[in-house]
Amino acid sequence: MKTGFLKLPLSVQGIVIMVVWSVVSAIYIWYNWPVNKFDFVPAFLPVFPVLTSSRSGVVTTNWQPCMAIVVGFTSWYLIRQTRMQKTKTSLFIRLIRHLLPVWLFMGTCFLLLNHWVPQMGLARFSDFEQLVLILAIFSWQIGLFGSVPLLWAINPYKHGWSANKWMWLYLLTAIVALYMLSHLKFTFGGHYMSLVAASGGAIWATFPFWLGWTVGMLLIGLIWLLARYQYHNENNTQG
Repeated sequence: MKTGFLKLPLSVQGIVIMVVWSVVSAIYIWYNWPVNKFDFVPAFLPVFPVLTSSRSGVVTTNWQPCMAIVVGFTSWYLIRQTRMQKTKTSLFIRLIRHLLPVWLFMGTCFLLLNHWVPQMGLARFSDFEQLVLILAIFSWQIGLFGSVPLLWAINPYKHGWSANKWMWLYLLTAIVALYMLSHLKFTFGGHYMSLVAASGGAIWATFPFWLGWTVGMLLIGLIWLLARYQYHNENNTQG
């Protein structure tokens, strides 16, 4: 069975992984559905959503944690498998061909699950505004969580601090960026919102949502440029 799975095209492998996760998550949500108001159902594993029932009995969740794990792990796997392929086609062309269909399928799966269990923090918006926000937020998060592994998986890991200094610098930058993001608010449709559902503490600044979204998409492009530079620099050094 494992051999048959590995013989599938990489895009299909990623889709299969996502189908399995979606089915298992749907069963998990159905089995652990809150029956009372103010119920809080913690996730058995981080790859499953935490279910929260509000005063009105509406069940919501924060999709960010499990999305980061599922999208990040699947993308990392596809990146590593793509890199090990022996072909003359450019690595980054192959990465785009393998990752984009899987990311689109991931977005569809999360949208369907979100229709069942809505993302928390968006109840103040109209149905149309929620749809626009979810499409924008999910597209950004899937692109970000799926692109970050490029900085680690594009080149083989080496032992020692000096050999992996860029990896640790990327990790530190990600932690600082996440901390800063938790102290920012964004405006959309006359309401305030946060891109980090678990954010708290003092608010440093407020920006229009679409400005933050645009900066986030530019960040994804920057990650790809850094990964491409790192890959070519490593190849030139070895050459």
